[in-house]
Amino acid sequence: MNKSVTLCAMVMACLLLLALPASSAAVQEGYWKQIGVKADSNAGKKERCSEYKVTIGQGSFSYFKHWFKGVCNQAKEEMFSATAAYEAPPSILIPGKTVTFNGTAKRSQNVGLFENFGVDISIDDVGVPCGAVRRSQKLGKAVVYSREHPASAQCTTEFKVPFGSKGDSLALRYCAVPRQRGVYYHYSWVEGAPPANEQAKPQPPQEPA
Repeated sequence: MNKSVTLCAMVMACLLLLALPASSAAVQEGYWKQIGVKADSNAGKKERCSEYKVTIGQGSFSYFKHWFKGVCNQAKEEMFSATAAYEAPPSILIPGKTVTFNGTAKRSQNVGLFENFGVDISIDDVGVPCGAVRRSQKLGKAVVYSREHPASAQCTTEFKVPFGSKGDSLALRYCAVPRQRGVYYHYSWVEGAPPANEQAKPQPPQEPA
């Protein structure tokens, strides 16, 4: 009788030990799912001495600055224009996996001005706009300058996706610098295994015009 009870207890203990790791792994398993994309509006302004325009699109930005002739610029007309581009991020981010982020910038026109333009890639909380920082993690920056060579720049950064927990969210920010406008890819933590057919790769880069 005692031997039978002892054997039964040992079997139950072994079954519990085998079940514990599986339960723990199930709780920890999860992934980041893209739930939305937000883009800032285009910006521009015309003043007495100059005008500028920033165009924001998913995958590419553009910037144009024009100083008028004979107003505030010693009878000279000066212009600067540049574009920036980036690869759209995956729709699913899997913790522990490495994701590559790419950005490019290209100067297309310059006459005398001291200007710069490019793309700055970072991670922060959802709702934190370009130009503001809460817990920002920099992922790369590609910027071109009006009076410096070369006329193009690029950045490539490898990033190991962190783990999250229920209720967590984050935003991948692609910001046009120095104008502080951009596109925000919002992610939410989802518990469980990622869908096999949704482990998307980044879209091909859109080359600056």
